[in-house]
Amino acid sequence: MNKVKNKGKSLEELLEEALIPVEEQPYEVPGNWVWVKLGNIVTIGPSKPKLNYLDNESTSFVSMSAVSPEKGEITAIEQREFGKVKKGYTYFEEGDILFAKITPCMENGNTAIAQNLLNDFGFGSTEFFVLRSSEQINRKFLYYLLRSENFRKKAKSVMSGAVGQQRVPKSFLENYPFMLPPLAEQERIANKIESLFAKIDEAKQLIDEAKESFELRRAAILDKAFRGELTQDWHQKHANLESDSQQKLNDIAPLQWKLVDIESIAKKEKYSMAIGPFGSNLKVTDYRSSGVPLVFVRNIRSFNYDLEQKFVSTEKAKTLLPHSIEPNDILITKMGDPPGDADIYPAGLPKAIITSDCIKLKVDKELIINEFALYAIQSPFFQKQVREKSKGVAQQKISLDSFKKMKIYLPPISEQLEVVKLLRNSFESMQQENDLLQQTSERMNALKQSILQKAFRGELDTNDPTEESAIELLKENLKKQLN
Repeated sequence: MNKVKNKGKSLEELLEEALIPVEEQPYEVPGNWVWVKLGNIVTIGPSKPKLNYLDNESTSFVSMSAVSPEKGEITAIEQREFGKVKKGYTYFEEGDILFAKITPCMENGNTAIAQNLLNDFGFGSTEFFVLRSSEQINRKFLYYLLRSENFRKKAKSVMSGAVGQQRVPKSFLENYPFMLPPLAEQERIANKIESLFAKIDEAKQLIDEAKESFELRRAAILDKAFRGELTQDWHQKHANLESDSQQKLNDIAPLQWKLVDIESIAKKEKYSMAIGPFGSNLKVTDYRSSGVPLVFVRNIRSFNYDLEQKFVSTEKAKTLLPHSIEPNDILITKMGDPPGDADIYPAGLPKAIITSDCIKLKVDKELIINEFALYAIQSPFFQKQVREKSKGVAQQKISLDSFKKMKIYLPPISEQLEVVKLLRNSFESMQQENDLLQQTSERMNALKQSILQKAFRGELDTNDPTEESAIELLKENLKKQLN
């Protein structure tokens, strides 16, 4: 809304400029709603008033990262000196809506209502548009429109600028066709959206709690497996197995299980255990866009070997032979919080080179099954040793020497096969359950967008057709621009 721009115009002229012609209206809405240009009912980028504050006084500051795209709210308000933010930043007031105009924040949904500001005003990133609703617009109704996927898709289609720096033009917001219901209907819609979203969020929280328990349940199963509890029935059926002469180990493993260190199960060949090359042997300047792939901590931790792929030349890879890996090698992170994440380098992938904070292990297949070794390293018994041997302040690390001396319980091959089978079945079942939870969570997000779509079409069964047309709201708003 621009009072200066509209000075001298009649109400009829302003009304004609504000309304969206019938042929340009995106879809049909209830009869007492009107289609209007957003900029004629909402102030976009309100001007900053004169502020009588000392430069050393504290004021609120909101960075782009402080706006949660998932929650649609400000998660952290900084306090900065007024003198350091009064120029060069975006000004807003309590109750204004912050809308990210830059990619990818806009697409992600970095939109929030400014609340709990010091002295009822604040400053923030220049990449925010500020939208201030009038008395004729319910703030939350407008907020939910800006949070809708449909709105963001249309905003994305008009973005301009260099790659990675594309922005939504202000003209898009000013001319956006806005469906304006009567004020009471706006409030009913906003309240219903809020109520339905609260129920969805409650359900999602239960899903998230179930997903969070996945790792705890996985650890509990691994613990039972390496105490011999998973194979108790198997033991009864195979009671004729020759027993080892040793005594029961720490009262936590069957008689036939031996306590051995990692070094003893490694393949008896050079470089069967190794860490990645030191920094001087492999530098960023050695990276290429193709060639022999490199494996980083992030790949092992995410079980994703396509993630941010880097390569070295074939010639460089030959100089890094001790650090080379091939499918079925076990990979362990030697750095992390804590270190000790492990994975098997998948079959079908090419030979690769591990980087500095990774450990590789080739096992002696006559002593241990690859998958059993992986599960043993992932078990609580082994991970406890990792935590005890880790060193460092900013980043915890384990040395290769420490790793070699860590212990696992080793049963006969026949029982290893049974343990692996039972664990694999358990984890596959758990993964299916986890996938189902993830799919349900995604459907919840889609349901929210479906609710928003219905809301802005007047399909939430909240409209009262006897209420005065929203055209009167628009006229009331435009009259103020004439004063």
